[in-house]
Amino acid sequence: MSSVRFLGACSSLSLAGLGLVACGSSGESPRGTNTASQAPAVDVTADRGAAKQSWVVAVARDPADLVKLAQSNPGWGKLFNSDAGAALVDFRGPALEAGAPAEVELGAARAALELAMARAQLAGLTTNAWTRLGEVTGNSAGAEAVAWRACFEARALAAHGQPIAPAQKRLPPNAVCAGVVAALTPGDATPTASWLKGQSPAGFVPPAGATPAWTSRLEVAALVAGGQWLEAERTFAAIDPAAPDVLVGTGETALGLQDPGLAMLGAQVAAGLVVELTKDAGEWAAPIAARALLLLNQPAAARARLASLLTKAPAAAPLGALILTDALDTRDVVLEANALDALAQHRLGETAPAKAALEALPADTIAHRVLRGWALRQLGEKFDPTVLPDDRSLLAQTIADELKTLGTSAPGLADVAALNLVERFVDAVERRFAESADLAGEPERALKHLEGAEDKSHALAPSPRNQLSALMFAARVNVRMGRPRVALKYLSRAQDRLPAVTAPAELLRDLLTIQAMGQEGSAASGQ
Repeated sequence: MSSVRFLGACSSLSLAGLGLVACGSSGESPRGTNTASQAPAVDVTADRGAAKQSWVVAVARDPADLVKLAQSNPGWGKLFNSDAGAALVDFRGPALEAGAPAEVELGAARAALELAMARAQLAGLTTNAWTRLGEVTGNSAGAEAVAWRACFEARALAAHGQPIAPAQKRLPPNAVCAGVVAALTPGDATPTASWLKGQSPAGFVPPAGATPAWTSRLEVAALVAGGQWLEAERTFAAIDPAAPDVLVGTGETALGLQDPGLAMLGAQVAAGLVVELTKDAGEWAAPIAARALLLLNQPAAARARLASLLTKAPAAAPLGALILTDALDTRDVVLEANALDALAQHRLGETAPAKAALEALPADTIAHRVLRGWALRQLGEKFDPTVLPDDRSLLAQTIADELKTLGTSAPGLADVAALNLVERFVDAVERRFAESADLAGEPERALKHLEGAEDKSHALAPSPRNQLSALMFAARVNVRMGRPRVALKYLSRAQDRLPAVTAPAELLRDLLTIQAMGQEGSAASGQ
């Protein structure tokens, strides 16, 4: 029996420091058994071999590494509970100290990356919501509100490289924010354009309605662009995430709006922190750093960070680099590093060698096929929906069967079950597949698999299995599919753990209200 306690009163076992309540905390154990009537449609021989060598089976056999991880920093318990923000509070200080333990550095980087990914999904949701808002707004609001909505819709479109003409058509003549839209023209050198880049032109006065928070956020964006990661983080943290960039009107009826051109700012700040946290970390932090650098659109730096790991990987990846991911062993971490390196190479314009490198990735296991398909899809290659079986229990069972061979007396078996480590591995694989489907323009398929990887006992809300980034991904896809009300539920239930949802949630409420009013309902019916 494990000497570490982490389940509390609901079980005879608990793991100190992880703080997980296990009596049904995820609601499920590995699903499905392969009977004659449920024969797998795919060959899982290689998956069984991978399971045998996996960290999951190793933890079940001997939980010592899990104990060490749990005791290295209380942030791991919060990370296991999908509370990345609280985890980062615990990890950040110790991780930035000289000689920080690898477990702490990895935990800090993973917590910051999770926040970056969740905020990036929120940014995509924000863009989709602004586009839909522009489609339904019409003249349902006052002239000033219509103008700012058109201006900010243009900012959202420009931020994603889309033509701003649809928003320009909705911009009233002589609008107070017309200079903001004009500054979106490439090469514009007006004071407004300089201000939007975080500068302070002499004598410049921001548009009427602009708040100090907007200027502060623009300054943070300039710090990010300059690679001043910690200063950007410090300045960004001082800004109320709910503070509007523009106030239209006065008093209780004032309309507050946030600039969607800065929707990615929170993600960029968190990604910059990942880069800082992993600066002196070892090779196994390289894939985490590379993902952050790609989010920051720094592919050359991503390749440089991966080089050491890809040249000569250390013998074995630590548990902190494996657990709660779609990697089962050291080889899988290196394969992801190879995929990230090829994606960075593609971003640098070297598409042919990048494609060749990705096509050379193994396709022996389900997880490997999903990784390979995910990476190739980002190069524009055809999406293959067959790489993941419809029945996720086929993958779960390959590991469950290996766990059974250990016998019921294996010291860490109860820990594996209580933490739902098998299900959470399958969740990670299925969510990567959902990303591929989304990239392929198949939001319905993406949502099906996001929901398949969701803990139904905590529907639409954070839980040990329901990561913030996955919930925000599902919310974004729901907006893309024209389901803002469902998306709003995801955001509302994540409010305590991700305050950044405040402004996007208000945007969705605004959208629902306008839709309801357009259908001759009441404003309240849209909420």
